[in-house]
Amino acid sequence: SSETKYAIRTAATRNVAEGFAITTMAYAATKAVVADSSTAEDIIDLFHAGSSFLVAGSSCCTAHIIQDDFSTYKERPRIRVLAPEAEKRSASMFGRSLGYFWADAVYVVAARLSG
Repeated sequence: SSETKYAIRTAATRNVAEGFAITTMAYAATKAVVADSSTAEDIIDLFHAGSSFLVAGSSCCTAHIIQDDFSTYKERPRIRVLAPEAEKRSASMFGRSLGYFWADAVYVVAARLSG
């Protein structure tokens, strides 16, 4: 339905915005502690990699095989799916990760413009 599509689109946009905001605030807080922008960026990169790995890994552990009852093929193929909660968690992680990459791109442009 159109309401479902709107809800999915809104959640995806919110996740990207959350990823951008979390990355920006985490970078500012880390930079205040370590006082070196390169080290702060490395710490944020490691946090992003680690958190993405943990969410992806825990989600993959829920994967199971089902018959595709909606297939148009004569033989119904078997497909691998995630548990519903893992699917939601993975979609949120993906959106927040996109926000992280946008924040990183903005940081690179700002750093280049400021010299």
